[in-house]
Amino acid sequence: MSFYSVGDADKNFAIEDKGVFYESITAPVGVIVNDSNIQDLTFHITNTENFDDINVYLIDYLLNVTHDLKQADYTVNNISQGEFNTRFEIMFSRSSLNMEEENISNNDLIVSNYNDSQFKVSIKRATITNLKAFDALGKLVIDMITDSNNFFVPNHFKEGSILFIKATLENGKVLTKKFVKLN
Repeated sequence: MSFYSVGDADKNFAIEDKGVFYESITAPVGVIVNDSNIQDLTFHITNTENFDDINVYLIDYLLNVTHDLKQADYTVNNISQGEFNTRFEIMFSRSSLNMEEENISNNDLIVSNYNDSQFKVSIKRATITNLKAFDALGKLVIDMITDSNNFFVPNHFKEGSILFIKATLENGKVLTKKFVKLN
C-alpha cells in the first residue's frame, strides 16, 4: 500500500510543500492498495508538533465525510484493491469548522444555467472561496478564487457539456455538483 499527494498535471508527490497559508489549504491524497489481504485503511496522525493552532481534517468524498484527524483516527472498512486518487483530501485549517456550515450538503449548492455565456453558482449560509470545474475527462477547466455565496461563472462550453463542480467553502468543506450546460 502507498500514499501520495496528488499534484497538478499528473505529477504525484511523496512530500509536497504547500507553503504558508492563512486560513485553510487542502491537499488531495492518493492511495494505492495492491494487496488483496488489506481490508481496512486507517488514517492516523503520529506527530502534531508545530500544529497547535492548525486543525487537520480528512475529507472522504465517497462517503461525504469530513473528519477531524486530531481528535481520532479515520478508518475505511472493506477497502478494495486499486488506486484511489480522487476520494480523499487532507485539509489544514487555522479555524474550526462551523457546525452550521458542517450541516451544509451538496444539495445546498445550486449551479444553474443563466445565459449562453454564464452559469450561476449560489449557496445559503456559507461563503465559497474557490470554485473548480472539471470536464467529463477529468481535466480542470475552471479554477476561480471567490469570496461570495452568489456569483456568475463564464460559460464557454458547448450545449450538452457536462461539468463536475467542486466548491470549497470558507471553512474548508468541499461540495460537489454535476452541471449540464443547456442552450
